Amino acid sequence: MSTDTETHDAESFDPIGTATLIGIYMAIVVLMWIFTYFIEFLGRGLTIVG
Repeated sequence: MSTDTETHDAESFDPIGTATLIGIYMAIVVLMWIFTYFIEFLGRGLTIVG
């Protein structure tokens, strides 16, 4: 067994992957909102439902 252990400080944690996933999710939500708002509510000519 190895007795070497790595120490991790809370300050050294850099959540780049989590921030990237949250950014992608927010971009998808914003794009869906833009689609819904501009096409469904302002267009009045193009209706997907109904």
